[in-house]
Amino acid sequence: MSTAADWDALDLRVKLLERQVAELLAAVAVAQPVVPRDASQGAAGTVPVRVSADDVSPMIIGFGQRKFDSVGVPIRPTVRGEPFEIHCVIGRTETLTFEASFSPDPAGTLAGLAVFVDYAPIQVAVTTSQTPPARTVVTGMIPPDPRRGQVAMIFALPAAPAGQPMSGPEFYEIKFAPVAPLPRAGQP
Repeated sequence: MSTAADWDALDLRVKLLERQVAELLAAVAVAQPVVPRDASQGAAGTVPVRVSADDVSPMIIGFGQRKFDSVGVPIRPTVRGEPFEIHCVIGRTETLTFEASFSPDPAGTLAGLAVFVDYAPIQVAVTTSQTPPARTVVTGMIPPDPRRGQVAMIFALPAAPAGQPMSGPEFYEIKFAPVAPLPRAGQP
């Protein structure tokens, strides 16, 4: 017969294991070069990067255990009032855009979302996707910082009012891409 203490111990062991994996991956990331600038990758020189709920596992800070939605896509629960954090190794020589996908948010929890890049606040837009599957999408821009070979993002959901559930929307994925350059005068 398992007790709540057994489940708590197991949960702690899983989180510790995931942190250990994160430390190992960080050591590997230091040994790997940042994505290089290459003419075949476009003007920004950074290939688009996608971090899914499966990829978040080593960076578990603030996320719940991985689950699957009704069609089998991995998700990570979030908690209102608790920040969650994503770190990604990516070139920062140019401005990047990001698009984070969450489960539908009928309560409007994401409307009060605060996002920080390298611990500095940034502006974001929260919209609902117009194409299936229904998702709430948070978009914004990440300023360039050539000194860094990674981005650290913190998402802070507002706390739940008294008597309301603490669960926040589920995280699906975040995509990073270089900002498309504007055409120069006289070019199509």
